[in-house]
Amino acid sequence: MPPLRRTGPLALALLLVAPPTSRAAAQEPGITLVYRTTFTGTGPMVSAMPSGTSRVLAQDGRTRVERDDSVAHPPMPARSVMLTLDGGARTVVLDPARHEYFALDLAGAMRHAAEMQRAAGIETRLTDPTVRVEHVGPGEPVLGQPTDRWRISYGLTITVGAGGGADAAALRTDVISDFWYGDTDFPPPTAADAPNASMAQFADTTIGRRLAQASSELPHKVALRSTSTMTRSQGGGGTVLSQSTMTSEVVALTRGPLAPSLFEIPADYREVPWPLKP
Repeated sequence: MPPLRRTGPLALALLLVAPPTSRAAAQEPGITLVYRTTFTGTGPMVSAMPSGTSRVLAQDGRTRVERDDSVAHPPMPARSVMLTLDGGARTVVLDPARHEYFALDLAGAMRHAAEMQRAAGIETRLTDPTVRVEHVGPGEPVLGQPTDRWRISYGLTITVGAGGGADAAALRTDVISDFWYGDTDFPPPTAADAPNASMAQFADTTIGRRLAQASSELPHKVALRSTSTMTRSQGGGGTVLSQSTMTSEVVALTRGPLAPSLFEIPADYREVPWPLKP
């Protein structure tokens, strides 16, 4: 997520691990998806983006996301497993290298970031929010499946400064996300719905509510391919500072029963504190 890089890495991590799917659909007996994700573009953040592969398994209201990224994106290790349990009510991140796990608390991290900003006398204002949903039409086949292409475009201006004074800096962020939905139903974890995950820190704002509504209008299917282009510019759309595109595509899809142990915390893992806890 573009604003306030100190406060947004986990929101970005959620966006990356979450397959771009819509909300709850008919339950499959078990499904396994393999995604390949890449980043291209300009700007200092592009080289730090964790391109890589992920394997997503879902069954009986539980989801397992296994990621193997090119770089770590703290607090997410380069290799991680995210378990979404209890119908999305609880999410934990496993670190296989350390045999450790921690409970995911995105809302707590955002509250802590806001408290730090207030303590430092820094004011953040969100203005000029825009959200638009479009049904683009039929898309090209992916994995031999016909697709239906949808688009969500959103943007906002973020002004950060001490009390909103003369030193305040305005940054415009615009995102265009396209999704190619196939014919496969898939119930995603509610805690990681896309594209809302990238805007989690703004859930109680006008744009957060608009994005939640936009997401609910998407098809109840797996997005076999997605692209998301983010443009950051000065002020209200002035000089372009960076532009990056994330592309995610399903390269394998299988159905069948999955072992219940895949959705459980291993007995030999120890719980550690939330890395971003104040």
